[in-house]
Amino acid sequence: MIKRVAALVMCVLMLLVSATFTAFAEDKAFSLDYMVSQSSTGEGYVVLEYDAQRFTLEEADCVENIPAGADVKVTIKADVGSAITAVVYNGAPMSFGNASAELNMTIENYSSNNSLKITYTTMFFDCSITCVGGGSAFFVTDEGKADFLSVPIGGGVEFEAVAQAGSQIESISVNGEEIDLEAYGKNETNKMEKFVNGISDISVDTQIVVVFSGGSGDEGNTQESPVGDTNLDGRVNVQDATLIQKAVAGLVSLDAKQNAVADVDADQKLTVKDATTIQKYTAGIITEFPAGK
Repeated sequence: MIKRVAALVMCVLMLLVSATFTAFAEDKAFSLDYMVSQSSTGEGYVVLEYDAQRFTLEEADCVENIPAGADVKVTIKADVGSAITAVVYNGAPMSFGNASAELNMTIENYSSNNSLKITYTTMFFDCSITCVGGGSAFFVTDEGKADFLSVPIGGGVEFEAVAQAGSQIESISVNGEEIDLEAYGKNETNKMEKFVNGISDISVDTQIVVVFSGGSGDEGNTQESPVGDTNLDGRVNVQDATLIQKAVAGLVSLDAKQNAVADVDADQKLTVKDATTIQKYTAGIITEFPAGK
């Protein structure tokens, strides 16, 4: 009889331990929710990895029964055209700098429920291409050629530069940084007349400037540009004002010719006032620039 009672007690204890362990294991869940806000216009997903397992979570998904003590790797990714603009982890906003296409974190020694709230925002960047001198430069699209595109974050563009007869490509810069054309075959004996390339994973406004020159190296720079034509595309519009604002903020660099035509108020310096003056000109508030008088 005593043995039967002991066995029964042991069985009950084992059931209680088993139930407690099960409840404890199920309590270790990683939940994913999306922050509800007006700016949440983009798309994305989260990848969860632990103990050689991998899960892809989309909106309102949840992974349960993550074992206590596991190291959980979390990768937050935005789809092309979207960016991660806010993350709330366990109720606290995370700081990560600029809008990003991907963020990574690791939760070490997993021990409690965790949750993420993420804001994905649709983002586009302005891409412009201009040329100086004897030649043409343009983006290649399915619709044809273009000198200005609005590109989703993480996207890319293909561009082409073609020199006119008697000219050659002297330099190509992207946001003020020159491309090493020697790496593409340009040297003193091999003159470059055509260049085709692409830019991928765009995450900032991008300006490409192509400078063409003739045999003496300076014929391409004699082409006149109207006052205010900062991007040197032959016309004065809001894009020129925007380029000046970026230059003043230090986001892009202008060459000597661009600085000369950008100084529309003729005060010998580049300021936001020059951008404002161009905006007034394009709106018809003024009909000429102080530098053009």
